[in-house]
Amino acid sequence: MPTAFTESELRDLLEHDSAEPPHSMVTAARVHRRVRRIRRRRLSLVAGVAAAALVVAGVNAIPRTVTAEAPDDIWAGVMAQPTPSSSPQYYYYPGQLIAHEQSSKGGVRMRYTYKNILKAVSVAVTCSDTTSYAIVWVHGMIFSNGDCGPMPVRSGLFFQGSAGYNGELEFEVLVVRRKDVAKVGKTISRADAEAIAAAAKPYRAQWGFEVTTLVPMPQTTDLTSVPGPSITPATVPS
Repeated sequence: MPTAFTESELRDLLEHDSAEPPHSMVTAARVHRRVRRIRRRRLSLVAGVAAAALVVAGVNAIPRTVTAEAPDDIWAGVMAQPTPSSSPQYYYYPGQLIAHEQSSKGGVRMRYTYKNILKAVSVAVTCSDTTSYAIVWVHGMIFSNGDCGPMPVRSGLFFQGSAGYNGELEFEVLVVRRKDVAKVGKTISRADAEAIAAAAKPYRAQWGFEVTTLVPMPQTTDLTSVPGPSITPATVPS
């Protein structure tokens, strides 16, 4: 079911992921569930000062809206605003393909910087085989990690405007052999990811990295009339 995100929630998620990132590529529905779990744990640790915690985190100040289930290619989120309680709610669906990188370098941490990115985006990594593992960082923080194969797994990244980065997004992508990752299928920390990168040895591996805009659509829109994605399917590196 589509969910609503706020800048505060996403900040909590990114801060948490710097220590305990998700073990697989992220979807919008999973993001919201993880945000709620993170906040429940935080509240249990500060029960004695719950009132102060609620003021800082804004918990319970954000309205929850139940909506009908959206198609699989729709993301949902809230545009970042200073006052989340009055923010319009939106669905997001894949829009324009703005970057498509291809590499034959496995075991090498590749950096891609894109400027003038003033819209929400999603990313996807594809590999030519099913024995690879990929890690994606954004501005040095783990964004997603997990098995990498011919089928792209898209991860939504909800930034509006400059989002504090002046419209610049810096991604790093590392593809390694799955057998070289000790915690496959498990949560890895930022330190784990850095250790994997440090131990990686260069080898030949065909993989691709895509960045796609996410097109906002008011939550009140009839989803049955939403046009399909305007991008072509990801091309698997040969």
